[in-house]
Order: sequence, then C-alpha cells, then structure tokens
Amino acid sequence: MTGAKPTFARSEKIALGMFLVWALGASLSSTLGLWLAIGSTAVFLGVVASYLEGRALIASLRFEPAPLAIGAVVGLGMIVATKLIFTPLAVAVPALVSETRALYGAFGEIGPWAPFVLLPLVVAGEEIVWRGLVYNALSRRMKWTSVVLVGTALYCLAHAPVGSPVLVLACLCVGICWNALRYWTDSLAAVFVAHMLWDISILILWPLVAFD
Repeated sequence: MTGAKPTFARSEKIALGMFLVWALGASLSSTLGLWLAIGSTAVFLGVVASYLEGRALIASLRFEPAPLAIGAVVGLGMIVATKLIFTPLAVAVPALVSETRALYGAFGEIGPWAPFVLLPLVVAGEEIVWRGLVYNALSRRMKWTSVVLVGTALYCLAHAPVGSPVLVLACLCVGICWNALRYWTDSLAAVFVAHMLWDISILILWPLVAFD
C-alpha cells in the first residue's frame, strides 16, 4: 500500500504562476526598461496576489513596533554592508563596475522625483509576491531554512531574464536577507521597511557607481 502523493495546492499553483509572469516581465526589460518592465509587473502581481490571498497576506503584515524596528536596523545594516563590500569586490573583479553601471542604466530615465513615488508601490508589490504569497506557499511544504533558500533561488531565477549577472547576484544576497527577516520577525511589514531603505539608498540616493 502506497501513501497518497501530495497535491499541488491552490496557493502553490498561484505562486508558480506569479513566478512565470514575473520572469516574463523581466524578459521585457531590454525593451521597456526595468522601471516599467519589473515595476509594473510587481504592482500588477501584488494586486492580484492581494485579491487571491488577501487574508493570509493581511495576517502576515504585523505593523508592530518591534518588527518594524528590526526591519529598519536590518535595512540600514544592509546599506552599510553593501557600501563596504562593493569597493573591494570591484577592485578584485573590475568587470563588476561596468556591469553595475549597465544595470543602473537599464532602469531608464523617468525623471528625478518619479522613483520616490513609484518605489513604495513597486516594493510593496514585490514583497506581497515574494515574501508574502510565495513564502507562504513554500512554508506549507518546507522547513524555514529550505524556504529561505528555495525562495531566494526562485527570486533570482525570476530576475535572470533581465540578463544582468549583477542583478542576479544582488537578488541572491538581498533575497537571503529578506527571506530570513520574514522568518525571524514573522512580519511582511518588517521586510517592506528593510527593502525600502535599501532600495531608496542604493538605487536613488547613493548609487554604487556613477552612471548617465
């Protein structure tokens, strides 16, 4: 007598669909620019995920002082670590500078103030999808360490169609941090705070390299 095979649950099917649509959006970045291609994909999928899995996502928010403070500390730590690590890494791997400059350029020109308006929407959509819906789907099958690793791997693969090794490397590093933060705080809001602080600092206020 054999045991029943585990069923592919509704939430896992939705998570797989989100992964595929995200990868499709990423593949359009060379034509549309990263802001439009991935940004619009993040907002769209965030809205869809909220509609389909709203109750579970609301339960994951936890707008409480402790997790929000932890998120802020982690975000600031990630900014400092990124700045400290990038310079010696760029010396060791000179191609990193040109690849990073190309990645910044791939975002496209959308004006000086538009990123400050768009970024919260994009980050919210991204976190709802990856550290919300996808994380919750994986958590039903795996231990937390596997959730962090598999969730990060999917996050990297979904961004790979952009064609930037630097973006995949960044997704690997930040994906591990944000998935682990999601586990440690049990708060999607904490991850949003960390993500916002890192993105607004590294992408807008203090870029790692000068670019046109």
